[in-house]
Amino acid sequence: MQIAILLLTLSLSLSVFAEEANIRQYELRDGNSIELKIPTSWKSELKDGPQIPYATITLQPRTGTSFDILISPIVFRGNDASSLSAKDIRRRVQAGIDVIRDRAVEKEVEVKKLNGATGPGYYYTVTDRAPKSGEYKYMTSGMVRVGDLAVSFTVLTNDGQQKVVDEALAMMRNANHYRRNQNTQRSARK
Repeated sequence: MQIAILLLTLSLSLSVFAEEANIRQYELRDGNSIELKIPTSWKSELKDGPQIPYATITLQPRTGTSFDILISPIVFRGNDASSLSAKDIRRRVQAGIDVIRDRAVEKEVEVKKLNGATGPGYYYTVTDRAPKSGEYKYMTSGMVRVGDLAVSFTVLTNDGQQKVVDEALAMMRNANHYRRNQNTQRSARK
C-alpha cells in the first residue's frame, strides 16, 4: 500500500514538472519543413529569405529569464543530408569547437552524442571566458541529421538554466523532416 501511494505521489509530482508543448511545423525552402515540439512557455520565429544562406528558427522565453536558441535546418540541393554520415557530422561539430576554443573556459571540450529520431548527431557545451554585459555565459551547440536535413543548433543560457538546455536537446532528438505534398514523414520512426 505504501509503495502504491509513493508511486502515485511520484507520478503526480513528475506531471507538475513536465511542461506542456506544442508541435510546430516550419515551412522551409524547396518544399521542406521541420517539425519541432516546443514548450508552450517559449515563443518562436522563422527567419527565411533569399538574403540569408539558411532559414533560422529562433526560440526565446515568453516571459522570465532570457535565453536564445537558434536552429538552422540546412537544405541540400541535388544531394540530401542522408548521405551525411555520423563521422561527417562529428567533424563539423568539432570544427565549431575549434572556432570558439580561445573564448572558452574549458581546455578540453567534450563532444557528446545526440542521436535523433531520424539520424545521428553531436553537440558540445562551453563556458564563455569573459561574457560582456547582456551576453550569455554558456553555449551548447551541435548538429543532428533530421531525415534529409542537417540541422545545426545553438542554445545560449546563463546560470540556472540547465532545464532549457535539456528541453532544447530533447526537442532536437525528436525533430522530424517533411517534404511538400508528403503524407508521411521522410524518415519515419521505427
